[in-house]
Amino acid sequence: MIKKTAEGLRTADPMMVSVQIQDLLITPLARLEVGTLCDLLALSVCDDLSRPTLRDLGRFRDRVAREYADLPGGPVLDGFLDEIGSVAPARTPACLREILLSPDAERLPATSQERLAALGAAFEGVEPDGVKLGTAARTRVQKPHVPQNRRAPSKRTARRTAAPRAPASSRDPQRDQWIKEDVLHRLSNYGSRGLKQAVLVAGSLHRSPFADLGRDEIMGVLRRLKDQGVLLHSAGRWSRKGRW
Repeated sequence: MIKKTAEGLRTADPMMVSVQIQDLLITPLARLEVGTLCDLLALSVCDDLSRPTLRDLGRFRDRVAREYADLPGGPVLDGFLDEIGSVAPARTPACLREILLSPDAERLPATSQERLAALGAAFEGVEPDGVKLGTAARTRVQKPHVPQNRRAPSKRTARRTAAPRAPASSRDPQRDQWIKEDVLHRLSNYGSRGLKQAVLVAGSLHRSPFADLGRDEIMGVLRRLKDQGVLLHSAGRWSRKGRW
């Protein structure tokens, strides 16, 4: 079984973290790569993330604890503990260590008890790695120099002299189709609550196979899908309308 994974979660900028974790947070424990699981739980106690992101990560942490507690002792639990044991102890955050060692070991089969004891010994004296989130690179736009004896054109004049928008016929159908499929697939996982516009757009930009894909192109497709009755837009969030 191929498990979901994501690289660089502990060093990404906060906005990229909020984009990358959306699909991971709804993935069952058994389908998550353990290194990614460790990173997600380390992020769940990082104060540098936004309040909504931390709330979602907190709910994910609680769900992981419940799913772990429901794993039957023996081969299933042993297999999961072996996967955890394959990760460097320092990568395992304190909250996950607590979850792992919380069951009453005496009620578990001897094989599971042995693995839990080995994990506890591996964690002793090893401090968990922290999270060092990055900062999104910002491009500094230099303002044009305006000679002192000349006034900068007014906004109204600038609008009149600006290049006209490209006609709708110049849109690339292949790019539009990719954007359409991407946003519909993403929103199909979130039901009526949908996704925030910033997260949805940033996610498409991140996954895009087109190096020059722009935010305006994504917004144009979203608006057309809304006009067609496929999507709903309310309070800054996009969601799918019924089954399409």
